[in-house]
This record gives sequence, C-alpha cells and structure tokens, in this order.
Amino acid sequence: LRAAAAALICLALILALGHGAGLAHMFNPWALARGLCEVMANLGFTLAILRLPIADVTAIAQTAPLLVLLGASLIWKERLGALRLVLIGLGITGAMMVAQPGATSFSPYALLGFLVAASAAGRDLMTRMVPRGIPALVVALSVLINLTIAGGIGMVAFETPIVPDLRNGLLITLAGALMVGGHVGVYLAYTLAPARTIAPFMY
Repeated sequence: LRAAAAALICLALILALGHGAGLAHMFNPWALARGLCEVMANLGFTLAILRLPIADVTAIAQTAPLLVLLGASLIWKERLGALRLVLIGLGITGAMMVAQPGATSFSPYALLGFLVAASAAGRDLMTRMVPRGIPALVVALSVLINLTIAGGIGMVAFETPIVPDLRNGLLITLAGALMVGGHVGVYLAYTLAPARTIAPFMY
C-alpha cells in the first residue's frame, strides 16, 4: 500500500511537471533492473526480520554502502585510497562477526541480510547506467511500480488484506511521499556525485 501510494504521488508529479511523454522510459532495462534490486532488498529484509533480531539484520544490511564503494572502484574506476579500503574491510569483517558464520548458533537467515546489502548496492551501482535524459521521477516510478506489483502479489498470496482507516491511510500516504523523495534523492545523488561522497550518507 505504501508503494502504491508512492507510485500514485510520483505519477501525479510527473504529469504536473510535464514529463508525461517520458513515461515510456520507465521500461528502460536499467531502470527496471534497479526496481528488481529494490524488490529483492525489501523481500530479503522482510523475511530476515521475521527470523532474526532486527538489530542483527540492520547491522549486516549496513554493509551496502561499503559494497557500493567497492563496486564504484571496480566498475566506475573511482579512487578510494588505502585507508578507505582498510576501513571497508573492517566494516565487512564486523558484519561477518554479527552473522557468526562459524558459530553453532549461525542462522542461514543471516544470509538474507547480505542479500539486502548486495541488492541495495546493485541498485545504486546501476544508477549511472540509466540514460541521463530520463527524468529522475520516471526512474523512481519504475522502482515504485516494481515494488507495488511485488507487494501486491505477496499481500494476496500470504496475507489477509485490510482496508486502512483514515488515520492509517494518511500515514501510508505520508510514507509514500517520503518514499518518492528518497528514491529521487538517491538516484540524483549517485548521478551527480562520486560514490565515496554519497555512500556514507546511507547510514
């Protein structure tokens, strides 16, 4: 429902700003790939917090900015420097300690946290592959449509849908508006600035 509210708000903004002619670009393969990565990140996080403490899942998922920096170095040829590489290694080591892969108490669900991180990093690393001429709101709408479809399938298949009352409906709408701002902001940030500048803000 949040994704659906966000998609409607995003569509209204696109039409109000006169970008309606660019709606066909929401099916650009790279825009769609970013949306699929977002779906995987959301799905992985949802499944993980059903089985693990949310603090553990969050700690593992927070390796996403570190993976973005590594990807930016390998794919975009951004210079990181020795100190950043050491700190990235320490951060990933810390996440591995949280997951405790060598412990008898290790839960395979911890791997979902790494799926979240990898999917979120993949979304951000694909940003520069999207053609520059596509409006940011259209790229965001592509992600939001992906989330709406995936969430709708999950809701119908595994949940009992409930019609929200007025208060919850307004909160969902507000959350949707913030979601639009977040997706547009992340897209523009990685388009306009080096990853080493943007990635730390993801914390």
